[in-house]
Amino acid sequence: MPFPEDIRIRALVAAARHCCACHRYRGVKVEVHHIVPEQENGPNTFENAITLCFDCHADAGHYNAKHPRGTRFSRRELRAHRDVWYETVRRNPIQQPLYDDVLYCRYLLCKDYEAIREISAANLSQLPISDVMGVQNEVLDFQKSVSRNSERQTTVYGPRFATDAEFVASYPQATVVRDEMQHEHPYFEAIWCPTQAELALLASEDALLSNLLSEGMPTAELVRAGAFFDPCGADGLQVVYRVRDLWCVYLAVTNVVADQIVLEALECSAVRVPGVGSRPLETPRCGSFDSVSLPRAAVQSGSTVLFPVATILSPIDEPLEEVWHSIRQDLPRGSVQELSHADYSGAGDARLIGPALWPTSIRIRRASTAGVQQIHEFALGNLYVLNRYWECGSCPHLFFHSSSKRAPAYVGELFAREPDVEQTQTLEVPHGAEWLVIAELEPEITHIAEILIDGGVVLRDRVLRRGDQIAIWVSDARHILLRGRYHQRIGSATKADPWAKSAALRAFIRSFTLGSELV
Repeated sequence: MPFPEDIRIRALVAAARHCCACHRYRGVKVEVHHIVPEQENGPNTFENAITLCFDCHADAGHYNAKHPRGTRFSRRELRAHRDVWYETVRRNPIQQPLYDDVLYCRYLLCKDYEAIREISAANLSQLPISDVMGVQNEVLDFQKSVSRNSERQTTVYGPRFATDAEFVASYPQATVVRDEMQHEHPYFEAIWCPTQAELALLASEDALLSNLLSEGMPTAELVRAGAFFDPCGADGLQVVYRVRDLWCVYLAVTNVVADQIVLEALECSAVRVPGVGSRPLETPRCGSFDSVSLPRAAVQSGSTVLFPVATILSPIDEPLEEVWHSIRQDLPRGSVQELSHADYSGAGDARLIGPALWPTSIRIRRASTAGVQQIHEFALGNLYVLNRYWECGSCPHLFFHSSSKRAPAYVGELFAREPDVEQTQTLEVPHGAEWLVIAELEPEITHIAEILIDGGVVLRDRVLRRGDQIAIWVSDARHILLRGRYHQRIGSATKADPWAKSAALRAFIRSFTLGSELV
């Protein structure tokens, strides 16, 4: 049940219709949130209420202390935010902006090439946003031009080598990933910058890469090469290339009042460059001021307008991200579409290409009254991210850990040959290791039938899902036997991306704690 009306009004007044967490004035775009959820018998009292904007409300509502990704809102922190903000409002004259806040504005980063092509072609039916309309502008024209290939591969497989000697003879420039590099490239045996011959072969199938090379973008900033042992394939080292991905940024504007709203002009900082124009991801204030006229179509209550604002080359390495919450749906052809609210500030070496329109406000008309809707500045740390992928998954991962070292040492994959087939794997405990850690980092289910330490059973019949881990004390042991299997949520012939695996491992290693399940 919602809060009684008198409690809601009291909370909204105490917060001056600002968000108690981010302190932005949000007008109608605030909700009164239960700090202790109703399903846990949280009462409908003023003490259990906090006023939050849509973004912070979504983040607070999906807090999960068992499997944290990023630093989410705890109940104790929410109460502290609320009490500090209420006192700030009580002691200071908090002014409401000149114009009512009638539009919900957020930035959408699309990472999927197929979805980018659909949006460019004004096909918005697959987007997880209801009643959405697109705006045609110069940024969209550029995005059409760079996504004209029907497909674009950012993970490209090269040759496989049966022996290390054959690999070294073919790639003498490769750098072996040693212990001091493992936290950056945990899944790879070697990393290197491709040669001109390698790049020419890749560019022959990729028009965007070809254009970037012709404009003089350094090869080291375009493509990375790696070699890894693929447990699902033949023996030997597999070469794979990582090409910078194409990301597109849109401003999503939703009418959140009952009246229809006419959008008259987008006030923005505009940056226009010749050609592809690869450059660092500069701040949105760097361009010249512009006012871009809009079609003035009426936007009904609940409808969303999508403005293309920028085009980005992804980081050369898969970025570390913090996902606060996400909504998933299965698409008809078997892939998964995910819309996440996330922090991508780890994507520090992302680059801009083409024109960019960084919005500052929208001139609007509501009935016969003109107004201005302010728009918060674009930031990688506060994005909604749209992605699609095949949930082909991968097997669980093994680590050894010692309390004398901050990070665990990566061992490899467990039950790796194929899904749904029980397998047995044996390990020798290295000197100094104290814990064996089994972590399920990807979207499948691990079934552990049993684990034996020096012949004695220490664990049986355990299931691990994405985000779960088990740590087993092995300091006094010599031999480990693990028996079990893993199950893919969705079967697919698509290979799991080794660069994505490495990024997941990198994030796990950097944020590692032993967790609560110790054996």
